[in-house]
Amino acid sequence: MLIAFFFGGFSPTWARCTLEAIIDDYTPETRQLNVVIDYHTGLGPHGHGEPICCHLLYSSCLKRVMDVYGDFFGVPELGTSSSNPLNGTLWEMLDRKLID
Repeated sequence: MLIAFFFGGFSPTWARCTLEAIIDDYTPETRQLNVVIDYHTGLGPHGHGEPICCHLLYSSCLKRVMDVYGDFFGVPELGTSSSNPLNGTLWEMLDRKLID
């Protein structure tokens, strides 16, 4: 079993803070998130990409992705991706701010 270590820093990056500020400028009634899928070219065999979705388990966003795409993509938390489960991701922020 491969054990990988990730370090994302001690606080949100400028880019993340900027994205959150942009989202916060919109009222909840005008916010709409369809789905977010990362076509990650750093996963899987050389020269191939792996579509992954890291929305929180049991979130309406992940359910929407599963309803639309079925098992076409991997979900790290379900063990269906070559990626390890991740914490503090962009998807978590989107789920928190754009939950419907």
